[in-house]
Amino acid sequence: MSGEIAELEARIQALSVEERVELMRILIADLDGVADANVESAWLEEAQRRQQQLTERKVQGVLGERVFENLRSCISILFGGRVRPNHLCNCRNLTR
Repeated sequence: MSGEIAELEARIQALSVEERVELMRILIADLDGVADANVESAWLEEAQRRQQQLTERKVQGVLGERVFENLRSCISILFGGRVRPNHLCNCRNLTR
């Protein structure tokens, strides 16, 4: 890891949770770039496809309460310092 990255990491760790969340929002928006003009229609199609799968019982839904419980657990791990941010996507609890 370069010295600059190590210094940035140390500075980030010194931020409050709220400041880290805001930094994450800024970085994600920067990485996302300009939104594709077809994003809204693509999400609508995806939502309709998922609704169809639920209606046809091809997939089983997960209660929203359970989803948010698992998400809070993963975020707690992330901000508890036990896991680096790039490991959040490996939190398998989000799909159970």
